Amino acid sequence: VPVEPVVVEDEAIDSVLAQTFRDFEFVISDNASTDGTGEICAEYAAAAPRILYSRAERNMGGGWNFNNVFLRSRARYFVWFCHDDLWVPEFLEKQVDAMERKPELASCYSRTTYVDAEGVPIYSIVGRPDLTPSDPALRFREFLRYHTPTNECSQVLGIFRSDVLRKTRLMGIYPSSDMILLGDICLRGPALEIPECLLVRRDHPM
Repeated sequence: VPVEPVVVEDEAIDSVLAQTFRDFEFVISDNASTDGTGEICAEYAAAAPRILYSRAERNMGGGWNFNNVFLRSRARYFVWFCHDDLWVPEFLEKQVDAMERKPELASCYSRTTYVDAEGVPIYSIVGRPDLTPSDPALRFREFLRYHTPTNECSQVLGIFRSDVLRKTRLMGIYPSSDMILLGDICLRGPALEIPECLLVRRDHPM
């Protein structure tokens, strides 16, 4: 969980701890937050041994923070989680099950529902391309069709095989680095979308 300098909502952390799949570690990287984030995270970490909390003394940038979480993880699967998003309780269970049943998959993600700051649903993402073909050229062609022009990249908040993710350059320090990372992963192996909205993302007003 990469934490930027905004408060982490209790509801977000609770949605992770309420997962039906229980065998996971929860790594939180606090990127020099200036509000109550540290206190909230420390309180949760004290109550739940599965939570590993670390804090940077100065803001290292978003790319660094995303990468720091992965580099501190130890599991064979990995998933990023943003500070104010929510997971449906079966989020991990259904994606881990797919990865276990299909060892050829490099990643797996669900459909996404966007909500406003108060949690009211706005819209859902349900029309992504099929990235399951074994031919990397076919997968990448579909990937480029979807991301030309630049499209949403919530798939980066799905589950990855850690050994595949470790072969990439991870998140860059430039715009749309999440899209570039997804393209890299797409070339390394198939990706499967769970046809359910298991990820809830907040869409804040600009």
